[in-house]
Amino acid sequence: MAVKRDYGAFSKAAPKHLKPLITNLDFQQTTGAYFLRKRESWEEGFYLQQSGYGSGNFWVEIGLSVPGMDTYWQTDPTEKSFGFIVGRRLGINLASYHSEVYPAENADELKASLQLVAQHLQTAESWFSNFKTLKDVAKFYGKGNNNELSAANHAYLLLLAGEPEKAKIKLEYAKRKMQLTVVEHEASFKKRKPGKEALHIYELDIHRLKCVEAALRECN
Repeated sequence: MAVKRDYGAFSKAAPKHLKPLITNLDFQQTTGAYFLRKRESWEEGFYLQQSGYGSGNFWVEIGLSVPGMDTYWQTDPTEKSFGFIVGRRLGINLASYHSEVYPAENADELKASLQLVAQHLQTAESWFSNFKTLKDVAKFYGKGNNNELSAANHAYLLLLAGEPEKAKIKLEYAKRKMQLTVVEHEASFKKRKPGKEALHIYELDIHRLKCVEAALRECN
């Protein structure tokens, strides 16, 4: 159950008080507590997320999204959601992955915390400045895990960055793993009739496999 606070809804109060503090950063509020600014081939942004446990505490996630990836995933425009392909929690020292939890039990705490958020966002400019090209984005993303979904995402970034040879290696790996997953689904369906959730997951895996196969054809 939501806790009533003297500043009202967090998603309205937080952006209202934060926007005047970060006008020099050129971020534009998109919806709720989400902010973006456009670059040549990607978007930089952040969002504020309040804890669901009633403490009032919140944190800030910063990151990059690459709209061009939606084409490779054949995303329905009506089903697009806000998310970062690379990102991290905002804090006083981004290099150490230390993230800040900002208190907001009441209006005074919220305003004080947003002053701190504004300062940390100024500092975060040095992190955003690491990304000057899509190759930089792809290189940073490639430091993460290498499951099939991550491999496909990495491949799409490489394709958008003009590196089809590197993308092909990632796509072939993703295809093999996804094919195995689909086969496992079908084998389990022979033993037991799937429910709605299992069918949905299966259909999603089929869709992802087809997307990867289509991207592979682009590499050849």
